[in-house]
Formats: sequence, C-alpha cells, structure tokens
Amino acid sequence: MSEAKIAVQFRIEPELYTLLATRARVANKSPGLFAGELVGKALTEEKTVMQVAALVQAQNQNLLELRKDLRMAVETILNVLGSTDKMTPEKAREWAQENLFSP
Repeated sequence: MSEAKIAVQFRIEPELYTLLATRARVANKSPGLFAGELVGKALTEEKTVMQVAALVQAQNQNLLELRKDLRMAVETILNVLGSTDKMTPEKAREWAQENLFSP
C-alpha cells in the first residue's frame, strides 16, 4: 500500500493560475491535481533534463571543433592545389575564413 500524500500549498501569479487552470481543464483534471503532477514530473525529470543539456553542450563543442578541423583541411587542400594553380597560403586562408564557419 502506498504512503499517504502530503498536502502542499503555494501561491502563484494570476497569469500563471490562468495558464494552469486552462491546461488542467484540457487534461480533465483539477488545477491542484494538475499542479501536483507538474511538480512531481519536474522533480523526477530534472536530472534527465540536465543530462540531456550536458550532452547537447558537449555535442555543440564537438561540432565547433569539427568546423575548425574542416577549415584547416580545406585550407591545406587549397595550399596543395596552389602549388600548381597560383593559390598562395594567404589566399587559401582568406578563402577558408570567408567561406567556412569561423568560431
């Protein structure tokens, strides 16, 4: 058998209550019950959301590093081609900076 639930009271701004009541009505629940479910979800899902945010941040960093590597690779290719096509290292660097993302 589950433990008895504990009553919690808090105050919210009228605009937030209107939003809460509207969403509760759509879910066919009372505002109090709906608020309790929202609080429960927020508390139990907080760790998951933080983990996802950390993963997204790490992937963004990886993407920035990949873009730097891409710029360097294209610049190197242009330099190699430049030995026969009048592409100077300065022109290659300029082209890469103008045409590839620069963090």
